[in-house]
Amino acid sequence: MGVTVQFRVIEERAYDAFYRLSNIQNQIRAYVFDVIRSTIPRMELDSLFVSTSDVALDVLRGLQGIMHQYGYEIIDTLVTDISPNPLVRAAMNEIMATRKIKEAMFHKAEAGEALSFVHVSLCFKAPLAFTSSPMLVL
Repeated sequence: MGVTVQFRVIEERAYDAFYRLSNIQNQIRAYVFDVIRSTIPRMELDSLFVSTSDVALDVLRGLQGIMHQYGYEIIDTLVTDISPNPLVRAAMNEIMATRKIKEAMFHKAEAGEALSFVHVSLCFKAPLAFTSSPMLVL
């Protein structure tokens, strides 16, 4: 998962910012992954793609308090990329394809039922009576 973090040194805490941490990028990266590891397992993969802003907000909140003590202000975070394992991605694609096939079969069955209804009505020369639900009414 790609996350971009915008930060700046708090002028009044410049000493802390430059002397308390030796490698700010690695430290922020470690905190970001800690927050992500605690947030992502609570979400389903489909909802993760929809709620990237929620994940970014969790990362922002998690970083602000921690990094403030080191003299840094976290301005914003942005989730830039979600790339699940290729096997997970293939499974998700298969699930979506199966859902679409199931939906298409349902619509095809409804259309077939409507045609059967028309055929039966014509055979018995009965007036057509459609209802909102797909059932035969004579």
